[in-house]
Amino acid sequence: MATPTVQNQGYNVKNAADEPFFMLVHWACQSVTSHDQVSLKALDVLREMKEEIIDTGSTVQLSLRLDVTLPMATELLTSHMTTDNPLMKQHCLKLLKVVEFLRTLCIDENSRQYVAQCLDVQVVLSILECQLNHNQIGLSMTRKSNQSDWR
Repeated sequence: MATPTVQNQGYNVKNAADEPFFMLVHWACQSVTSHDQVSLKALDVLREMKEEIIDTGSTVQLSLRLDVTLPMATELLTSHMTTDNPLMKQHCLKLLKVVEFLRTLCIDENSRQYVAQCLDVQVVLSILECQLNHNQIGLSMTRKSNQSDWR
């Protein structure tokens, strides 16, 4: 299998130190049908990187490149998901990871405003509607809810 190149994605890599970051973004964008765990792990790493930047107080020196990660996240939120797909659980888990990543981005007021400007309300509403329509809790009112039902 050929290793994907950053140049194929149209990213503007200014120096070699940026290349691992762009490769991580590339893997986060992969479909769960072809790489079921890779995209989930890449989203986790991106979220953890942002948390580390915030925790160390290095937001001035370090950046998670919102100009790259936010369009990636919004594109992943709007990706088409069919309800009869056998990998629907993986798709929902990926959506959850993207929402967790966005929540991490919204830690400060400036980022929160930028994310709010870039996100379409209809996208968020459609995700909530899908979650409510296909959630295991909604299928049976007599069953006790379980934390894993929302994933």
